[in-house]
Amino acid sequence: MKRIIQMSLMLCVCLLHMNAQTGTEDMPEPKKNSIYLEGGGNGIAYTLNYDHLFSMKNKPKMGVGTRIGFSPGNYPWIFGLEDIWGILPVEIFFSYGIKSCLELGLGYTFIIEENASEWENLIIFRSSYKYRGPKGFIFGVGAIARMDYYGIWFPVPHVSVGFSF
Repeated sequence: MKRIIQMSLMLCVCLLHMNAQTGTEDMPEPKKNSIYLEGGGNGIAYTLNYDHLFSMKNKPKMGVGTRIGFSPGNYPWIFGLEDIWGILPVEIFFSYGIKSCLELGLGYTFIIEENASEWENLIIFRSSYKYRGPKGFIFGVGAIARMDYYGIWFPVPHVSVGFSF
């Protein structure tokens, strides 16, 4: 588990270092809002997400943001979740970079079951690389460490694609 988290962090740092060779003086400010579809990650199988970057400092380009997602449907093949209404992940994240950036996040995923009194929750730590294209295209890849309700940590890869505005 530690090895996977260390390797994903090292990959993100290497990708950021490659981008650091280009000047950031002529780079436009990143767009603050994003909508994207994520496979794997915080929402177990898939989620439609919205994130907002609240603050951005110029030197170096660092920011803080939040994200929320939703995934409807049944997942009988995951943890025996048969009667659920949906999955709702929320997260706060730290972003470093403009065009190519490292994102580190801490989140909580609510699994909403059919019986409204039963909610199961997962704690999430996320490390990912996100590419923000000049016309709003977004591509992200990374891994999360997920702690389920039994206290077991396990890694999950994720891929996301969408647009920012």
